Amino acid sequence: MEVRDAESIIKGLYRLYSRSSLLIHLEDLNDQINQLIHKLQASAALHTLKLSQGRRYAEAGKDASLTQILDERLSSLQFYDIITQKLDHLRRTHFILTEDLKKGLTHQDTSEDASSFIIIFPELMKLHFQLLLLIQQEYTSEINGLEIHFAKATEPPPSEESVDIQLDHYHKAIEKSMREVLEAVKSYANLPERVDTDDTISVKTRKFEHVLSLYTMNSERLVFKAVFENRPYQNLVSVESEAACADEDIELF
Repeated sequence: MEVRDAESIIKGLYRLYSRSSLLIHLEDLNDQINQLIHKLQASAALHTLKLSQGRRYAEAGKDASLTQILDERLSSLQFYDIITQKLDHLRRTHFILTEDLKKGLTHQDTSEDASSFIIIFPELMKLHFQLLLLIQQEYTSEINGLEIHFAKATEPPPSEESVDIQLDHYHKAIEKSMREVLEAVKSYANLPERVDTDDTISVKTRKFEHVLSLYTMNSERLVFKAVFENRPYQNLVSVESEAACADEDIELF
């Protein structure tokens, strides 16, 4: 019964999208995420350069207040690492799905697909859309925070014009890429879902137990819990979500 119910879900998905179209979508999506990560890394390097230049200027002018502000912002640049790690978690999940889809193209057997991670494709797209919204919000908030801290200084430190031009370029490019990735996931985030039987709940719970091992940050698991608030597998994250500080996105393991 478990396999039959799961296979019915897979057949319903394939009536909307073929294996090959899903595979192409996920590979394209991972390419977009790769490009976004490269842009974030370049922007992080430029922000580090700009803040380091400003700190040297503040130290030379014995501006203790500005030096403290810049030290805080240099430390806070770890937000770039946090965001890129979250994007990598999405990318790794997509890789698991693409591997299962490739196997499916070989055997063309929906009963095999029913035991794969494709069974939770609709739920994963809903989760990933919300996670991407979180990433977008975190990026916007942190970038705005950088400018606010500069504004607090009575005399803002000078920076090379070329650095500012490049930062502006990457800021716009990152925002554009984030919108494009969100749009790509959004098209799959509202796929119709069947009411789960006890058997399909069991299958999906086992799959989510594995997927959750990829999402190691508190905020990611809070999103998971919110997205699947009324689903049995949302209880998989009850302990972790209660354990973390509300103001800090910590690694849980």
